[in-house]
Amino acid sequence: MMTPSTHSHRPTWIIGGALLVVLGVLVGLSPSLRANGGVDGERAALAVEVAAACVGLLVCVLHAVGLRAADSVVARRWVGMVSLVALGIVWVWYSLWWASPSGYGAGPGVVGPQLLFFLSMSVLSIVATVSIGRARVLPRPWNWAPLAGLGIAAASAIIVPNVLLMFGVFLPAVGGSVVAAAMIAAFGVAEVVWGVRGAGLDPAVATTPDPVASAAD
Repeated sequence: MMTPSTHSHRPTWIIGGALLVVLGVLVGLSPSLRANGGVDGERAALAVEVAAACVGLLVCVLHAVGLRAADSVVARRWVGMVSLVALGIVWVWYSLWWASPSGYGAGPGVVGPQLLFFLSMSVLSIVATVSIGRARVLPRPWNWAPLAGLGIAAASAIIVPNVLLMFGVFLPAVGGSVVAAAMIAAFGVAEVVWGVRGAGLDPAVATTPDPVASAAD
């Protein structure tokens, strides 16, 4: 059950939720542009992906630090903060590299760096979402929603394209992107609502140490 915090609003969550909605739109727009084919469609998709990464970096930094300490979704624990900020930085770095001549247009030679980027972002995403869950700042059980969403998006990236392929539609990038876009936008809307309502854990519960988290920190 969500209970009011000692503050009437959470500005970090209102701003962060709005940015998540924008991010969801951008993530969903990119594969649509690419599916149109042609050089123009690819260039437009790359530009949107760079924009999405920049918004993603803002989202990561804002949620990691918070406009005030109580609003940090990782309770300003260093593991969560570092993983979130690093995720945003790597995301922007990857999108800029992929949009450059040495990225998507460089041929088979990009497979190694691309896998390295994906591995780094996957590890950072898992660490960050686990940190959000364990911090227990977001209303329970939604504090575990980012981790669940990450798993659903990853599974969708594998399952949805294969289902489409059964019907003769080859769109390998659509599955995970569409599902991720929908979940990001939906979580953004929920976060705006929580921010306006000042939702969160009861102060007595929020200040109770988490033995497992304390041991890890």
